[in-house]
Amino acid sequence: MINKDFNNKLIFGDKYASISHDSNLLGTQLSKIVPSLQYLESIGNKNDFLGKSYSLELNGLKICSHFMTPSRISATSSNEYTLMIPIKGNCKTTVENKEFLWGEKTFAYCKPRCEGKSISTQNRSSILFDISPEKFNLQAKIMLGEKDKDIFHNFENPSLIPLNYNKISFELMIKQLCNILDVHLSNIQNLQKTKFDELIYRTLVMMFLPQNFYDENMNKQQKNKISPSIIKLIKELENEDYFAFMTLSDLENFLDLSTRNLQLLFKKNFGMTPIQFLREQKLKYAKRLIIESNGNLNVTQISTEVGFLNFSTFAKYYKEYHGFLPSQSIKMRKI
Repeated sequence: MINKDFNNKLIFGDKYASISHDSNLLGTQLSKIVPSLQYLESIGNKNDFLGKSYSLELNGLKICSHFMTPSRISATSSNEYTLMIPIKGNCKTTVENKEFLWGEKTFAYCKPRCEGKSISTQNRSSILFDISPEKFNLQAKIMLGEKDKDIFHNFENPSLIPLNYNKISFELMIKQLCNILDVHLSNIQNLQKTKFDELIYRTLVMMFLPQNFYDENMNKQQKNKISPSIIKLIKELENEDYFAFMTLSDLENFLDLSTRNLQLLFKKNFGMTPIQFLREQKLKYAKRLIIESNGNLNVTQISTEVGFLNFSTFAKYYKEYHGFLPSQSIKMRKI
């Protein structure tokens, strides 16, 4: 029987979800993200089965949010690597006679290319990420400042990824990203333009390698001497709109600094975080757009152009930085 007290709402895409009372049909839908999925069958009375799913793709990154009642799943060997992050419920996956128990508030499961069988005796919902090891390792290289290293995680072996590290909840981070996805599903183009997939990979790198970002001793180990020429370069370019379209990864790559060293540099020399710095660059450029367009662009157009997904958030930061709303700036240019 379906537990009616269980919230089966998807964490994103519920409004557009495909709903099925046939486990085979849900299996077909999930195979878009996990092509190796061989079968999905209901446990218990097949008439009680309920499955929901919604899938999307961002610049090549395939993501699926789904819910299912108790089920068995089998997957063959394949070429894809899938990260399965639980939202509700638990699951047991068996690979080569070794069991992996994963579920909410404990572990995510990273599926390699080998065969495996999973069983869940309770209702559960999860998010599936079709991970590219190449993109993951490239992002890790940038964030860790280790450009000579090629492998940061062995995706060839099945693994459990902790959802919590010290006081850090990666489950909460993922849920926040999914909430943003859900709000902007009607305009995927904006998510792609702002490289939202890159933000997801950044979060996954921190989730897989938390000791490199959250250990207290790392500050002492990573306080490498930062060349004064880097600080000088930033100051020379910050008024030229050079950084206005950069993401954090772009900035780390451009300055050849790890995530931790970039944080240290901006905190010490600019009194702000790299995110705050990049936001200010976008807000400066936004004002310039208003001036150069003679007020012929509206707030939504400007916020989208400078990489804000939410125009009200953009307006809030614009007012904090410039002292008045962007709509007021536009009105003044039209006078």
